[in-house]
Amino acid sequence: MSTELFFLSALMLCPAIFLYTRIKDETEARIFKNARGEKIPYRSYTPPISGKRRKYPVILFFHGSLERGSDNLKQMSYGIRELINYSKARNKPVFILAPQCSKREEWVKLSYSGKSHKMTDKPTNALKLALELLDDTVKREPIDARRVYVVGLSMGAFAVWDAIERRPGYFAAAIPICGGGDISKAGSLVKIPIWAFHGKLDEVVAVRRSRNMIDAIRKKGGSPCYTEYPEGEHDSWVMTFKNIKVFDWLLKQRKKQGKRVTRERSF
Repeated sequence: MSTELFFLSALMLCPAIFLYTRIKDETEARIFKNARGEKIPYRSYTPPISGKRRKYPVILFFHGSLERGSDNLKQMSYGIRELINYSKARNKPVFILAPQCSKREEWVKLSYSGKSHKMTDKPTNALKLALELLDDTVKREPIDARRVYVVGLSMGAFAVWDAIERRPGYFAAAIPICGGGDISKAGSLVKIPIWAFHGKLDEVVAVRRSRNMIDAIRKKGGSPCYTEYPEGEHDSWVMTFKNIKVFDWLLKQRKKQGKRVTRERSF
């Protein structure tokens, strides 16, 4: 490699290195272990906490397929930086949980290029552990149970749809970006605030996956929000996370006091 090419490559890597350095400084790498000894790595962001009685929202964040691994860092590539910046700039403290799926697993077992899929009886091990991590955090930390949110992109967007279909009534709001769910379960989602995003030109996950879910929920009487980027491709999360109105909307959502919480019972 020539000297010029070497330095050009180094310069291109600088933004990523700087991002990961800041993420490491502002988040904590942890391992969640359940009662059966099963483990999943995750990074957590803890906001400044003031007052013993104050409770805070929490966001469960599902990464995409390329961020799988065991380094407990790649899952922070998209969205987390923007969420932390937003939280600080707007003085809206929020807990963030970002579990990492291993390379040999998936959040949801399906063909991502397929036209549709049916939800399995039980979640994948990775999704099960992510939800158990969320439950454990809600118990341990000063979390407002009325403000538990779930966000995900690509493979992680399928996880969002799967999670809210397995736990109707549990989440206060959901943001799936270029994913899809089981349309036969749409009736269970009519009461949860959802804002889905997709790029019209997406060649990895067909745009019909989001369209079909939104149409199915609306036919059942729900009113989910949907944004489709006319020139957007598979990386539509980049535009989404640049829009602070998305975060404004998310953190405004609250479940009504006393509303029954339903948890998935297969694990």
